[in-house]
Amino acid sequence: MKFLTDVFRGRSGQLENTVFTILAPDGKTRLARPSRSPGMTFGWDDTGVQRMVTSMARIAKRYRPKASVRALPRLKNVRLGLNVAACDSVALVVIRAPSAAVRKRWEGMLQALAYEDALRGLFVYAPCGTLKELAHAKIQGASTKNSAALLIVQPDSYGQNGKVLAQSKDGIDKKTLRVLLKKGLAAHLAVSKGDHRTHVRNGRRNKVYWETETPVTDSHRPRPGR
Repeated sequence: MKFLTDVFRGRSGQLENTVFTILAPDGKTRLARPSRSPGMTFGWDDTGVQRMVTSMARIAKRYRPKASVRALPRLKNVRLGLNVAACDSVALVVIRAPSAAVRKRWEGMLQALAYEDALRGLFVYAPCGTLKELAHAKIQGASTKNSAALLIVQPDSYGQNGKVLAQSKDGIDKKTLRVLLKKGLAAHLAVSKGDHRTHVRNGRRNKVYWETETPVTDSHRPRPGR
């Protein structure tokens, strides 16, 4: 939290519900003006979008990687993974492994597949330790008979629950895992949320809220998960 407040404070002088900037690899040098969003930094219109693209291309050219590092885009738990997948309108891959060794092996295979042209950017990933965690995240259709499985999950539009599109047990190899991901992808439906204002209004009507890990200090009403 201190790191975020050091990056940007709003008019209240406190950490607000969003922070945006671009940092150099040292994690300290700011390469874009800090604000609450990309729109505030670069502009909200098409010119702002192009300005951001140009700026990021210039930064990428300046900071070329010394080696290819492609980490698995993994969230820390199923609940957060479901919310982020809903935000990005992509499917969630739940790694329900019975041990750290199995999870490491599965994540290694997924890491190799996650950047293939046909699969890149179309999933987020989250580990799962117990069936209770799946129940808390309200994942429907998950097998309760096996302690190990890879699940491809369709989130609802607010990331409040999800349903299993495809699942597999332990013993799979990279080839069968690729088939599983493509099966889930074929069944996944990117939910249209409409315009932002309508989406937020409908969420409030349905009393959909997301409790953030970092306390929201805005004076505004709590906003639904997006």
